[in-house]
Amino acid sequence: MNISANILTQEVYLMLLKNFQKDQQCQSEKKGIRDYLGDKSTPPSICFLTFCFFILNFLAATQDIAVDGWALTMLSKDNVGWASTCNSVGQTAGYFLGNVLFLALESPTFCNKYLRSVPSSEGIITLADRFCCL
Repeated sequence: MNISANILTQEVYLMLLKNFQKDQQCQSEKKGIRDYLGDKSTPPSICFLTFCFFILNFLAATQDIAVDGWALTMLSKDNVGWASTCNSVGQTAGYFLGNVLFLALESPTFCNKYLRSVPSSEGIITLADRFCCL
């Protein structure tokens, strides 16, 4: 393993350790995404939510450009036409897994009918549980 890969591995390890420590703090504070969305007595944190969505969209656009470039360098000249097809199929599969499957697993009705033997008032996955530290 070369020195740069070793340094990168150490940086990733430190980043994971910091995230774990941050998660432990969140568990004790119990601050979740609902705090930023607001309720009847408090307004939503528009600036924070706008910043988060801007960063997410910027990263998604950057990733899309990088994957397109990677596909063009990876495919042979005869198969470059298939890059768009592969991208479309991959995005459709990603949308399905990221949206439809997530919504189904969040639905208590779907989970109680198809996945559980003992009914519950929540789905298997909840949005508030996943975004503790936003």
